[in-house]
Amino acid sequence: QAINQSLFIRLFASERRQTTFMADEKPPARISHRRFATGSLRKRYKMSKIDEIRGEMVKAMKAKDKARKDVLSLLLAELKNVEINNRTPLTDEEGNQVILKQIKQLKETLSLTPADRQDIIDECNFSISVLEEYAPKMMDESEIKAVIEETLKELSIETPTAQDKGKIMKVLMPKVKGKADGKLVNQVLGSMMA
Repeated sequence: QAINQSLFIRLFASERRQTTFMADEKPPARISHRRFATGSLRKRYKMSKIDEIRGEMVKAMKAKDKARKDVLSLLLAELKNVEINNRTPLTDEEGNQVILKQIKQLKETLSLTPADRQDIIDECNFSISVLEEYAPKMMDESEIKAVIEETLKELSIETPTAQDKGKIMKVLMPKVKGKADGKLVNQVLGSMMA
């Protein structure tokens, strides 16, 4: 209990909260964390991904859910690393990319894990399930197809061929980055080619 309280104090006392403000508003000198949490300011100010994950980690600590807390702690550390390396506040897109990258790495670990290592399999599956709660909703096949069709119209391509793929992907990928699985995008585009 003493350790949890100590960590709780360090999280909110020693680390500067990072809040993303609307472009046409100036942040107040100080924001009451309780007021923000209860929603009095939530409508006007949007919490950063770091704030969101930190808050969720504290909830897990209070609930004494060590497994969940450990997953969120690793995610929080990685989000902070990206922000430090970029030397700018973390954007939602960057935060989403970090989460998707961690999920991808865990799935790769799963694919390489021997069937008799159930402990590793269970740990990876649990971590993925926690991370997916904070991952962006991924586009399905029909949504990807709609974006591809839009891209083909922009490029004046009626029936795409393998020779057009490079040109199409150059315009298409920025539209679906962080929103769709790259393999699925390739599959859908391939099925539309002559």
